[in-house]
Amino acid sequence: MLVGSPNTITIERALNLSATCLKLNPANYTVWSFRRKCLLSLGLISDKVTVQNDLDLAANLGGSNPKNYQIWYHRRALLETHGAREFLDEELDYITNVLEEDSKNYHAWSYRQWILMEVDDEPTWEKELQFCKFQYLRVLMSVGVSETAVRRALQCPFTLLTKMHFLDINRILNTCNLFFCLH
Repeated sequence: MLVGSPNTITIERALNLSATCLKLNPANYTVWSFRRKCLLSLGLISDKVTVQNDLDLAANLGGSNPKNYQIWYHRRALLETHGAREFLDEELDYITNVLEEDSKNYHAWSYRQWILMEVDDEPTWEKELQFCKFQYLRVLMSVGVSETAVRRALQCPFTLLTKMHFLDINRILNTCNLFFCLH
């Protein structure tokens, strides 16, 4: 039995119904938007557990279609309202898993850029530089480049990227994205 005012009960039911609708069609932007409005109306958008549950829902629904823009936008909209810093590690892990399946997933790369720029602190950028090195190495190895050639290839670009790390962070991100979109 639902407890609360009639309006609260209606919004809670609508929130539950939105999950059902999204299971049937996870690409429905209107339902995702409606869901966020329900969370906001109930005051749940600031509750970390609720936000995490919604991120989990989005991950589960996105599993069969990780290039679904609506799901990525929902994740971003939740964290824009709640704050990205609290979810940074979990979100970067989630994005890494998605990119392991498909390194050319534009929505995953865009979301990764957004969350990194939203948090924007030096330790996070240092970890991201290591991530890009690893991805670069993985792609080179997967196309059969020798280990020696990979080491040489890594020395030049990433020495340069490290030197300009905080001078032009967009260039680093664009370099990583350009490379992975082309391969």
